[in-house]
Amino acid sequence: MRKRPALAKGLAVVLAALVLSGCSAARYTSTLKPPDDKDLEFGSVRFAMSSFTYERLGVQPSPRLINERARALYPSMFTDDRAGLPVHIDFKRSDSSLSDGSKILLMIVTLFGVVPIPHTDRHDFTVRVGVLDSLGETLCEKEETFEIDVNAWISYWPLGLLPIPGRSDLPREYRVGDLVEWSPASINKVNNHAAECIAGVVVQALKSADQAKLRAAFQERKSRV
Repeated sequence: MRKRPALAKGLAVVLAALVLSGCSAARYTSTLKPPDDKDLEFGSVRFAMSSFTYERLGVQPSPRLINERARALYPSMFTDDRAGLPVHIDFKRSDSSLSDGSKILLMIVTLFGVVPIPHTDRHDFTVRVGVLDSLGETLCEKEETFEIDVNAWISYWPLGLLPIPGRSDLPREYRVGDLVEWSPASINKVNNHAAECIAGVVVQALKSADQAKLRAAFQERKSRV
């Protein structure tokens, strides 16, 4: 019989921790999805992410992450070998959302944080990719824009852990103790998907290229390296 009071006390402690720390959940939507084909290849032709141009320092995803995700998604296409045809990427990103202070204030003033309050963090990307031969002639190029939204809500109560209605293009995220979009898991999720989308833009550009010219340029470069 003594176990019941102890259990009730334990549940009360857990509930109090949730109430005091806050709860949040998020779903993710993207206007672009990379081609899902690990066996995709262009014969013997290989490509290397050789140069990146960013609008400003510190923008994510980083060149290293884009390289990693490209090679993981399309292992028969991308390489770090110097013989790979060089891929040039020009990349811009803009982020818009309520300030973190505004989110917390909104949670406090709306029914004392009982009702989960939805908000959206929007991430816009513009990518321009190009592949050149050894003479600087453009073999293919493409520009694409896409958007990744983090649709989240927050509450001081466990209601904030309820799944947000609507589809999620990436695995959902739940957080106790701070806002879900503050978490490294959520930040990494957005950056990883953005890197995969950038790799997908390169793939789409290559699909539209003259395949004979790609093969000839690769063989010519390979003979020089």
